[in-house]
Amino acid sequence: MTTTPAPAPWSFSIRTRIAALVVVCVLPASAFAGFLAALSHDRGRAEVEQVLTAAAQNLTFVVERDLGAVEAALLALSTSPSIDAGNLAALDRQARDVLAQSPGINLLHIDLNGQQLVNTARPFGTPLPRETLSPAMLAVRDTARPGVTNLFYGPVLKMNVVALAVPVLRDGRVVSFLAMSLDAKHLDAVLARHTLPAGWTVEVLDGAGTVVTRGGAAAGATGVGDGPHDEPRILAAAARQSRGVILHDGRHGQTELVAYNRSAELGWTVVVEVPEHLLNADLARSLWLNLTVGAVLLLVGLVLARRIGRDISRPIEALIQPALALGRGEPVAVPPLGLREADRVGQAMTVAGELLRQREHERDRAQMEAWTDALTGLDNRRHFDGVLMAEIRRLRRSRAPLALIMLDIDHFKAFNDGYGHVAGDECLRMVAGVVAAMVQRPFDLAARYGGEEFAVILPETDLPGAATVAERLREAVSALRIPHRASETGRVTVSLGVVCVTVEADTVPEEVVARADEQLYRAKSLGRNRVAFTVPTGPVPVGLAQDLD
Repeated sequence: MTTTPAPAPWSFSIRTRIAALVVVCVLPASAFAGFLAALSHDRGRAEVEQVLTAAAQNLTFVVERDLGAVEAALLALSTSPSIDAGNLAALDRQARDVLAQSPGINLLHIDLNGQQLVNTARPFGTPLPRETLSPAMLAVRDTARPGVTNLFYGPVLKMNVVALAVPVLRDGRVVSFLAMSLDAKHLDAVLARHTLPAGWTVEVLDGAGTVVTRGGAAAGATGVGDGPHDEPRILAAAARQSRGVILHDGRHGQTELVAYNRSAELGWTVVVEVPEHLLNADLARSLWLNLTVGAVLLLVGLVLARRIGRDISRPIEALIQPALALGRGEPVAVPPLGLREADRVGQAMTVAGELLRQREHERDRAQMEAWTDALTGLDNRRHFDGVLMAEIRRLRRSRAPLALIMLDIDHFKAFNDGYGHVAGDECLRMVAGVVAAMVQRPFDLAARYGGEEFAVILPETDLPGAATVAERLREAVSALRIPHRASETGRVTVSLGVVCVTVEADTVPEEVVARADEQLYRAKSLGRNRVAFTVPTGPVPVGLAQDLD
């Protein structure tokens, strides 16, 4: 429970403090001006450093988001069944489709020995080279996580490029890589969409300190890709601390204030620089304004002290409830308060509330995309594995039954060969629609397990109940009447394996899936288009007795 601390006994109201300030104003004008000058300079410098730091962090996020979209596309492609089937021609087509919707200029599929299997920069079927894996590729192999290379000159593409690589994982092991090359000029365009104040410069450095791109006042400047950054102090500071602000002598002999932010995700550093003479000019203008206002206040301060205190305290007090609402995560809309600083705080609160809502929405959307199979709209294998593990842990305590149905489309390869992959995808979507419609309870889960195989988790469901659901699934798929020349029935059918377990201390997901798979294979061996399950100890659903051993 959050409590509001009581004010200190010596705390004073704004009105009291303004009255005291008026008394101070009668001191010699020089002391007053000096005080304002020092205060204005320090505050102005601190604000500029905060803005620079925020700009570096924001541009880092922009670069991470841009490369993150490429990473998401590669991760989606890494689940392609064409990789498992070794169908490089189909994978080449899919890679070209992905590339057409991405900012990349080349997409490669590489095995663990460095042999290129697919290279969209060359016609399919052209002999492809085998190359030594780069350090970035080795890191992807060892960590099983995506990675981005430093800037390098691509001999085939004949330009400065960076490459983002993701592992192709099968059963938790890295079996190959997918990598997309991006022209360094693409990042120029990314930075160009974000306007910086006049005279400001932004640079993006890779993990080796090489300038990948420049923007702002240095947009289009030479030196991109020429080697490590020309100010080693910036690189050394970024190596010690991920973000910060330093003062250094710039490339044109002028002193610059530099904010840097190193991305933990990419290992890259974004540097924002502003010449100090621009800061001094702004601070000089601010100082002149402060001195002018100070002279006016010195003349009329005693008369207006009470009124000014009232005009300041009311807008600040009006920010209390919006601040509390923001802390509770509620929407905030602060109306104009009649005080510039308070309005800026109010606007910042409004923007902060909107950013919080946007981030929650983006997080929810990213989580949904990470859990959803793109083709069928069902949950994917990753989400299935997580839910199955969670249900086993939960039901281990309650001792309630856990049922699992594994479903496989009969003769699906023959369907694909006979009708084409487009028809095959539509068949998968139609079967997925049937599976989704059969999952009625909010805690049940239907997922595409892989290829033409689907899975249904039915917590707290006994074997007769699960077998009944499975039989309804079988009948519903058959009722779709999807033509299938290679099927015994002339239409698309499915075989289903059902298992129901009482979760024990040593029960693991792999065991449950293996048992359901065993029944699925038994249904296949018995002639397909049927449900197979172990003999239950309770009553058997009407119509299913013929499937029992």
